[in-house]
Amino acid sequence: MKRLVRLAFPVFVPLGFFGLLAVVITWPLVLNFDTMIPVGTGGDAWVHQWTFWWLKKAILEGENLLYTHLLFYPDGVSLTSHNVAWLNFALWFPLQALWGNTIAYGLMFLIIFTLNGCSGYWLAQKLTGSFSAALVAGVIYETWPYLTSQQGHPNMPIIMWMPLALLFLLRTFEERRVRDALLTGLFIALTGIGRWQLLILFGLGFGLFFLYYFVSNKGYRTRQMLLLYGLIGLVAILIMAPLGWPMLEAQLTRDNPEEIFVKEYFQGSDLLAYVIPNSHITLWRWLVFQLPQSLQFHFDRVDFIGHVTLFLAGAGIWLRWAKARPWVLLGGFYFIFALGTDFRFGNAIYSWVPMPYRWIEDLSIIRVIRYPHRFNTFMSLPVAILAAYGVLGLWEHWSFRLLSSATQSLWVGLLILLIVGEHWMFPYRMSTIDVPTWYQQLAQSPDKFGLLGLPLDHRGRDKDYMRFQMTHGKPLAQGHISRPTSDAYALLQSTPFLALLQEKSQLNPHLGDITHQLRPLAEANVGYIILHKEYATEKEMREWREWLLYRPRYEDEQVVVYSTTPRHGEDYELPTPITTEIGLIRADSNLDALEGRTTQGGTLQVTAEWGTVAEPEQDLHVCLYIADAPPHGTDPADVNASEPNASDANAPDTKSENKGVAERPCFVLGTEWPASEWSANELVRDQYNHQMSPFIPPGAYTLSMGLEERNRRVGVPIHLGSFEIEALPRVMEAPSVSFPLQASWGSRLRLIGYDLAILEPTKADKNENEEHGSEIQLTLIWQATQRMDHSYKFFVHIFEADGSDGNGEKIAQHDGVPRNWSYPTTWWEEGEYVVDTIHLKLGGENPGGLNSGQKLELHIGIYDEATGERLPGYSAQNQPLAEDVLRIGVTE
Repeated sequence: MKRLVRLAFPVFVPLGFFGLLAVVITWPLVLNFDTMIPVGTGGDAWVHQWTFWWLKKAILEGENLLYTHLLFYPDGVSLTSHNVAWLNFALWFPLQALWGNTIAYGLMFLIIFTLNGCSGYWLAQKLTGSFSAALVAGVIYETWPYLTSQQGHPNMPIIMWMPLALLFLLRTFEERRVRDALLTGLFIALTGIGRWQLLILFGLGFGLFFLYYFVSNKGYRTRQMLLLYGLIGLVAILIMAPLGWPMLEAQLTRDNPEEIFVKEYFQGSDLLAYVIPNSHITLWRWLVFQLPQSLQFHFDRVDFIGHVTLFLAGAGIWLRWAKARPWVLLGGFYFIFALGTDFRFGNAIYSWVPMPYRWIEDLSIIRVIRYPHRFNTFMSLPVAILAAYGVLGLWEHWSFRLLSSATQSLWVGLLILLIVGEHWMFPYRMSTIDVPTWYQQLAQSPDKFGLLGLPLDHRGRDKDYMRFQMTHGKPLAQGHISRPTSDAYALLQSTPFLALLQEKSQLNPHLGDITHQLRPLAEANVGYIILHKEYATEKEMREWREWLLYRPRYEDEQVVVYSTTPRHGEDYELPTPITTEIGLIRADSNLDALEGRTTQGGTLQVTAEWGTVAEPEQDLHVCLYIADAPPHGTDPADVNASEPNASDANAPDTKSENKGVAERPCFVLGTEWPASEWSANELVRDQYNHQMSPFIPPGAYTLSMGLEERNRRVGVPIHLGSFEIEALPRVMEAPSVSFPLQASWGSRLRLIGYDLAILEPTKADKNENEEHGSEIQLTLIWQATQRMDHSYKFFVHIFEADGSDGNGEKIAQHDGVPRNWSYPTTWWEEGEYVVDTIHLKLGGENPGGLNSGQKLELHIGIYDEATGERLPGYSAQNQPLAEDVLRIGVTE
């Protein structure tokens, strides 16, 4: 019996102790086993849940484990680069068969933390030979805050294999037994199978640890030992090969390796975060919020080590230096690289500090790790072992062994309580696996079709849609996997509508070809678009509803569901039919915004939402009719209704139809997607902008809209509103001018004269901008000698006069349409005077100002905006101007 107890003690006592500790650090998980699971804030827990669900489904249905059509439907996506938590799944799979998914997932965390504590304990027991010291090491290793805060990444805390691999490596060194080498290789392999990123992190530390012992002891470099080392590597490779080779092969054949080796920035640890508690630490939380903002750390991951732990590790280095050296080397390695590319101290970045991580950050294998702070994962082991040495050294230093067993146990218990208290995050972050009602109902449908959830967010909300998929089982047009190939997004990049949603989770409201944009989804058998109210802003929901035009198939407090194949009579109606095939859902104009009043040259804007019942039989145009208002007391709609239909046999010609119409701009029906390509059940939103003539007579008008075929009206125009057009303010009498001129260009424009002022910068301007210099304000007074059908640009160049026939240095220039591009020459009435003021900032060698008496020369000319051809210029004496440029001398 005693022998049995001796054999069981090293295994079952640690299992029991660290199992209870796992319950404590995840409290109150055990009270919610059947309703909640541990989750992080990023939603990765749902990805792991989905992965377990998929692997189970694939196994039971005989499908390929590493390819799924349930994400990125219809083509599907390879899971070879996906973060598959194989060991977590191996724990979860039999447990869920007994107790279901939720309980199994929670038990998985308890088992992982328990084994972490046990493995740390077993290694420390071998190194120190002390139960108390080993117990402390196990507690630190199990409750390491960086890992217990990884609720959303269940395969990050799987670090029980590193202590065991090092334990059996040390036994291989000492005993030279094949069994120990085999077990070393096994535990290395299990680290990789648990998570390939952990293999890299662990492998770097394991290699450093191995190198230390290999170099420091000649006996470890014999032929027999080299064979054992080869056996370790061979065993590790063979065990990992079945799962590792498909992944490696897939990555080697990728068209773009950068999809895997992505470089992440600004993800190192803050040096102060190791010693200043994170706000997630329960017992320290009250103090954290009293600290200055720069000393507060609220990361979801917790880098804090704990003051008691740091004290014990420091004591171990001080009191057991000879034994501590390899662990100092290992701990220092992980610590230095966990700081990352840029040195951080108190939430501030000091980029000028040289960081070792910069030496390795561009290596492909390091990019796979993604975040430098992940080196903190395995810093836990050297810190735990150093703390164990610290306990051992302090006990001897303080003659601890002279105390009674009860007193010793009391002190060890107190030490453990302090460590756990500094690491404890209560309550453990958990969530229920809630699913909207519609998805639960959808699970009953036997039909196969895909779904697209909005908002699209590969890094966030798509993970929730994968959570819902575990209930409804329908394929998703999106998804979240680790490092998908660019091909996975083929459907989501097939239209501008989808591409913008996929890239920025934004909607382009100007895309009017609604059903055309949705067609790739429908053709891919993606049956529904689901708007999630909880995840979208009110603005997003409003924009999506307005853009989609038609009625949802389902709506409750959680979701709004739209079909990707809207149908007339089921999803939308046409309250205003125009032809037997086409009608209007709604038409709006900007007349309300203009308050029924605009000026000559004003812009009218009409938005029309079109729908079809059948395929249009002809090419159509949309025309806006700006017509004289009917006599007072007549309903404009009645006037439009009385107009003849071009489809009638005796319809009059276009001229008769448009009697009384002042302007009739027409547009192709379907600006982005012509009606000639429409079929039945199409939905299109068009916008028509028309700038009225600046010479349209002022008065009362109506605005109507109708369809035409070959300049013949089809159907009855729709009255959109009435409005007033006011005359543009025009100057028809010559204004006063300081410097009269009579230069002219062509037979169209005359320069009556100009005013000029030189504005010096104020003191405030100089203080605001050291280069703020003098400015010339030039006012040109023009007269239109006739109406113009071309828009002309005016240029003014200012030169320093050099006293010769040539020009001096150009110090300022202006090219533009009059009145700051707001009053083109096509708007000018015959005989109208136009005052155009131009501001020219002086440059050249003296931008700060002009010298007294300085001579300048102004060059003025006109050219066609479309062709760049200059208008011929003439002086007041009707003599041609050299180069068609008027030259004016000015003296300051």
